[in-house]
Amino acid sequence: MSSCHSARLAWQYSGVASSAAITGEGGDRIEADREVAWLDQNQPDLVKNMRQMVSTRLARSQDVELIIGSLRKAGLDIKGWPQRSNPQLLRLMRDRIAAPSKP
Repeated sequence: MSSCHSARLAWQYSGVASSAAITGEGGDRIEADREVAWLDQNQPDLVKNMRQMVSTRLARSQDVELIIGSLRKAGLDIKGWPQRSNPQLLRLMRDRIAAPSKP
């Protein structure tokens, strides 16, 4: 498999990773378990390199930490990041998401 094809597959399956992060953050344990199981079965290399995948898509380390924390809540075992969520960072990100965009 070419590296270009691998990159496209990783990008495609990052949607499943996003869904896992959302369900993990929302506390939907059943759906989060389903997403994590799918990733483990179908994309083990993506799971193994999740930290790198997230880091290449998000520029700010705070955003990376937030997503990694959500993926951990979903049940993914991601090495190399703080285990605890940062409540202040979570509030900041939620406020930013909830704020209406300016034209």
